Amino acid sequence: MTYSIAQLLHDESAVEAFIASVTSIEPLIHAHASDLRHGPDLPGPIANALGEAGLTSLWVPKSLGGPELSPAGLIRVVEALARLDGSVAWCAGVAAAGSRIAGLVPRHVSRSIFSAHGSVAGSLMPGGTALRESGGWRVSGRWQWGSFVRHSRAVVVACRERHEGADISENGPTVLRLAIVPTSDIAILDNWRAAGLRATGSHDYTIDRVFVPDDWTISLSDYSAAPHESGALYGLPFVTVLGLGIAAVPLGLARAAIDSLCELAKAKMGNGSPGLLEDEAHVQSDIARAEAMLRSARAFLLDSVDDMWKTAGRKGGNTLHDRALVRMACWHTAQTAREVVQAMHLLAGGTAVSDNSAFAAQLRDVHTASQHIYFSMRNLEAAGRVMLGMNVGTERF
Repeated sequence: MTYSIAQLLHDESAVEAFIASVTSIEPLIHAHASDLRHGPDLPGPIANALGEAGLTSLWVPKSLGGPELSPAGLIRVVEALARLDGSVAWCAGVAAAGSRIAGLVPRHVSRSIFSAHGSVAGSLMPGGTALRESGGWRVSGRWQWGSFVRHSRAVVVACRERHEGADISENGPTVLRLAIVPTSDIAILDNWRAAGLRATGSHDYTIDRVFVPDDWTISLSDYSAAPHESGALYGLPFVTVLGLGIAAVPLGLARAAIDSLCELAKAKMGNGSPGLLEDEAHVQSDIARAEAMLRSARAFLLDSVDDMWKTAGRKGGNTLHDRALVRMACWHTAQTAREVVQAMHLLAGGTAVSDNSAFAAQLRDVHTASQHIYFSMRNLEAAGRVMLGMNVGTERF
C-alpha cells in the first residue's frame, strides 16, 4: 500500500487538531494538579475531557467515524499530553493504542465499545482462562496493570484457552484468546499505590466466570490477530504496535524537563556564583547534550515507526527487521528520556526536591514508565537476535 499526498496531509491535519485539543485541556490538568500528584485514579473531569476530545480513540477506524491516525501521529499526540502530565498521557496512550481493537472485531462490537467516547483498558499478559462453551467462552482470572480501568467501558484480557475434557499438559502449547469484557462485569481491586504515574489507576482486577460471546473474542495465534478492517494500521504486528502509546510518554516527560530547566535557569541564581544558572558553562553544555540526545531518540522512534507503517500493506508486509528497529527505538527512547530527566533534575538543585515540583514529578514518572516490560532488556535482546540473523526467541514480537 502506498499513501497519497492527500492521505498524508489528512493525517497531519488530524494530528495538529488533536494537539490543539491537548492545549485546550491544559487548564483542567493544572486545576487537578494535587489529585494527579496523589492518585490513585485519573480525576473524572480529565478522563471525560480526554474522551470528548477523541484522545482515547485515536486508532478507531475511519469506517466507524474514527480518526485512524498513523502510528507516528499517535506518538506525537500522546507526547504532547506527556509534556503536561505523565499520568494523563499514560492513560490516554494506553486507551488510544487499545482502540486499535476496533479494527480487529466485527463492527457491531466496535460500535458497542467506542460509541459516545467509550474506551478500553486491558492486558496482554495471560492472567486467566477462557473455557469453551456453546457460542462463546467462560472467562475467569486476575490481571494486573489495569491503567485507566475505572474510566473504561470494557477490558481486553489475554486468556489461556481451555476445552472441557481436554487433557492440558503443563508443558504443552498455550493457545491464547483475547476476551473483551464490559468493565461493569469485573471487580477492581483498588491496589494502585506507586512511586510514579500515581494517577493512572493501574489496579489489579478480577473476572469471575463471565460469559463472553465469540464475536467479543479474538484468537491470538502467535500473538497476531486477523483484522476486520482494510487499513494498514490493522495489519501491523499486534504486540509491537500496542506499546507505541506508552513509548510516547517518556518523550514528552523529557521534553518538559528540558523546557522546565531552561525556564528555571533564567530566574535562579547559580550555585555560589553572582550570575544566573543560565550563565554557568556546565549548565549550557548539559542542556545542549540533553537536547541532542532527546531529538536523536525521537527521530529514531518516529522514523522506524513510520517505515513500519508505510510498508505494512506491501507484499510480504512487515519483516522481523522492521519490528526489531521499532523495538530498539522504543527501548532507546525510554532509556534516553530517563537520562535526560535525571540530568535536568540534577541541574535544578534544591528546586527539584519538593514533592510539588515539576522536576520531581517528571523524575518519578519517567522512572516508573521505563520499568514497563515493553522497555525491558529482554526486548532489546530479541531485537539483537534478529539483527544477527538468529531466531527471535519469543512469540511476543
